Amino acid sequence: MVEPMNLLSVSLDHWRIDKRDAITYSEGAFFENPTFYSSFITRGSEEPPPPLGGIPGPILSTDERSHNTATLKTSGVDVGFDFKLGKTSYG
Repeated sequence: MVEPMNLLSVSLDHWRIDKRDAITYSEGAFFENPTFYSSFITRGSEEPPPPLGGIPGPILSTDERSHNTATLKTSGVDVGFDFKLGKTSYG
């Protein structure tokens, strides 16, 4: 915080949060990133084989319990300016 005069103060704060093993709930994330969540998806067989190949079998079930799979990295800057006005007839 810098206070160049009694009527003015300026502050600058930088913050950063790094979390590991954050508990997450899938809530549809399986379909947003099926490769990452493939261990939580049970698929059926490819019977008959798809005509284009490489297409996985149908989804039979998903494990939607909470998991320690996420990380959270965020940072930011908070800036503050305070200026005090002198007393007036209004208060």
